[in-house]
Amino acid sequence: MGVVATQPWLRTNSLVPPTVLIEEVMVDGAPVSPAEKLNLPPGRHQIELQYTGLGTDAPERIQFRYRLIPLDADWVEAGVRRTAFYNYVPPGDYRFQVSACDRDGVWNETGASITVKVSRHFWQSWWILGPTLLGLMVSIAGAVRLVERGKLQRRLKNLEQERRLESERTRIAQDLHDQMGAKLCRISFLSEHARRNDRLPKDLQHEIGSISETSREVLHSLDEIVWAVDPQNDTLEHAASYIAQYAQDYFQMTGIECELSVPARLPAHPISSQMRHHLFLAAHEALTNILKHSGASQAKVSIHYDGSALEITASDNGAGFIPSTNHSEVSSEGRDGLRNMAQRLTDIGGRCRVESNPGQGTTIRFTVPVKRFEATLENKSYDNHIDR
Repeated sequence: MGVVATQPWLRTNSLVPPTVLIEEVMVDGAPVSPAEKLNLPPGRHQIELQYTGLGTDAPERIQFRYRLIPLDADWVEAGVRRTAFYNYVPPGDYRFQVSACDRDGVWNETGASITVKVSRHFWQSWWILGPTLLGLMVSIAGAVRLVERGKLQRRLKNLEQERRLESERTRIAQDLHDQMGAKLCRISFLSEHARRNDRLPKDLQHEIGSISETSREVLHSLDEIVWAVDPQNDTLEHAASYIAQYAQDYFQMTGIECELSVPARLPAHPISSQMRHHLFLAAHEALTNILKHSGASQAKVSIHYDGSALEITASDNGAGFIPSTNHSEVSSEGRDGLRNMAQRLTDIGGRCRVESNPGQGTTIRFTVPVKRFEATLENKSYDNHIDR
């Protein structure tokens, strides 16, 4: 086989490094001529390069190092080994360099070298890879867009259904208020007017008075239903204000003094009508328990919002009782009213907690995390964006 030497063999003193020669090149186990340029066809190849050093009186002590630029980031210290082996060389242009030093550590800085070119398959060429990658990216982008478009269409469909539902709720609330409310007001007025007629027998006046009282109670209940149905009240602010006002009205002429503690302003967090309805009914149940069972002279309703949770507290100075659980958590084993409150709070992702001792009054706390409002918040913000 031929030999490629990059410097003449000449040694005049001990500081002259050994001459480096590339003796043989083998590709896939078959020898090839070690010319200055090695061209390999496309495919996976194993390359073995054998080299040697000349010009010293102790050739067995010559140290070698080599590198395949740019595949090797740095020199590969081979020691006395005289073979470089590469199991796979990707397509591209390379330059193999080998250097040697004698026993004094003087390196041949020039060494020996050979260029290696591994051709690409046609499908590995940039003019193929570029359009292919571009087409793949376009396909992925198109698929993502189709998926997002489907989600958006479903979202818009849901929003349209919600909008129609809110419109229907608004219509029902208006009809109840304008028609049923007006008729009940008329019944209450006429019956009260008839009751004051001195010419009627006392028994008849009493029955007419019952009609007037019942119509007022129905009118009050109708007001609660209208409030629950009207979508304009689906905010945290409306819910808290209504519950506070209801508590104040509820204890009028009952002998129980009611104190309110409500923030001057609350954020207009949109909440679902279901959440609003459950909160009101739970609060109503708590107020009913105070009126019927506590024997209290004072009650307090507090509403607190700290940005992470809404807390509604109803407390009294009444007789108190021993809660049915060790941890004061209302469970299904408690009284019906307490169980109903606990279930309503559970249904909206909240918690009901009772604190009471005999002779020390009772405190009932309803807590709902803000994260339970998030789904409603997202719907409202998206709806506003569509309207704009």
